Amino acid sequence: MKLMNIEAQGGAIGQRAADALRDRIVRRAKLPADVTIKAVNGGIEITGKRLRRRMMDDAQLRNFAHD
Repeated sequence: MKLMNIEAQGGAIGQRAADALRDRIVRRAKLPADVTIKAVNGGIEITGKRLRRRMMDDAQLRNFAHD
């Protein structure tokens, strides 16, 4: 196998793993009712009123990705 093929396959495997983890976090996130979460290209987007300030005060928002 050529090195470029191995790199491409490794990149594809890594991307699928990252996408699966992102989707799992979105499905399982425990967030307050007024906070929304969605998968976006390359990550996760959470939105809500005064979210930046609330993330400092609310442990549930800081740790939403943990089981």
